[in-house]
Amino acid sequence: MSEKFNFPLITILDAIEYFETMIRYLMEAVKQLSKDDMKHILQEVEKQFPEGSDLTMTLADSLREEGLQQGLQQGLQQGLQQGKIETMAQVVQQLLFRKFGKLPEDIQQSILHVDSVDLQILVGDIFTIESLDDVRKYLQ
Repeated sequence: MSEKFNFPLITILDAIEYFETMIRYLMEAVKQLSKDDMKHILQEVEKQFPEGSDLTMTLADSLREEGLQQGLQQGLQQGLQQGKIETMAQVVQQLLFRKFGKLPEDIQQSILHVDSVDLQILVGDIFTIESLDDVRKYLQ
């Protein structure tokens, strides 16, 4: 007695979606996958399923575009953060100039290399700082 199974046929779009989900999972789960690793995986898939090579390339292009957009977004965020720090450093230099006059070069340079937390502390304590030596202590 033979039984008939009624399973819905998987469509090519479903297969692509499953494949894409699997690749995304691999990329997230295995952080040390390099571009070469991903290229190798896609090449192996193309060897096994040559009829799907166009689809594989479409997926690769899509993933590459996402990576590019993610990189651009991260770069923009880092640029904005760096801009905030540089602006805060200029404000600190201006406040100290108004309080003490021309600042020695070592203090000017130190202010440019201090992180945002120390710059915020300097701004907050500007009225209690009494000398350039006090400023140097903040910058150490």
